[in-house]
Amino acid sequence: MKKLTANLMVHDVNATIEYYLNILGFTFAMGVDRQKNTKLLYNQETIYNFAIVRKNDVEIMLQVQHSLFDEVPEFKDRSLGGTFTLYLSLIHISEPTRPRL
Repeated sequence: MKKLTANLMVHDVNATIEYYLNILGFTFAMGVDRQKNTKLLYNQETIYNFAIVRKNDVEIMLQVQHSLFDEVPEFKDRSLGGTFTLYLSLIHISEPTRPRL
């Protein structure tokens, strides 16, 4: 596996970005606003539906509830807190080997 990234469902992407940047020391990698425009620089005036923040080797995606519901309808009945998806980035995928008996 090359990388594992959590995508957290949040109520307010902007407030969550501010927390990760100002309290936890992450940097803004990119975001998508309500009009689905990609932004590479953080602007407090922009309302984000999705964002990626980074710190060292850690990358976290933040996605507003209604946007994630569109992608994963099974989450519509879930509450905030512990609701997330994981994205795996893999390299050199090969056929699994069977253990020797």
